[in-house]
Amino acid sequence: WVTMQASGKIAMYQIVIGVVWMTSLPMTYFAYRLGMPSYSLIIVTIIIGTLLLFIRALFTQRHCGIPVYQFFKDVVLTVTTTVAVALVVPVYMANFVVMTDLIKLVTTTGLWIVCLSASIYIFGLTGRERAYIKQAVKKIIRR
Repeated sequence: WVTMQASGKIAMYQIVIGVVWMTSLPMTYFAYRLGMPSYSLIIVTIIIGTLLLFIRALFTQRHCGIPVYQFFKDVVLTVTTTVAVALVVPVYMANFVVMTDLIKLVTTTGLWIVCLSASIYIFGLTGRERAYIKQAVKKIIRR
């Protein structure tokens, strides 16, 4: 979105994003009025956030020439895959392995850090980025 703002054509962009974002308040109010549970705020926020992602991508395509398809393929799909793969082991541990609360917290947090790091390295980085990290790690080890 920095690209969109750097293009110098941000007035309409800011207006549209602001108006859509502000609809979350009345949507949440109506959800509560309809008797929805308290976590419906989170659902409304996720829906509005997803809608804003599409709107931002369309604005960026129109003003900066970055295709929406390329953005979703290169960014959204990569991030979604990375996080989904990283969640498998920690979610399993948190839900199906019996431990005391503190041990579960420490174990799940540690596993989340390890799994997310590995998933980012495998799925989230390009070959050049992985090579750069390998080189930086070797340099640190040699000291």
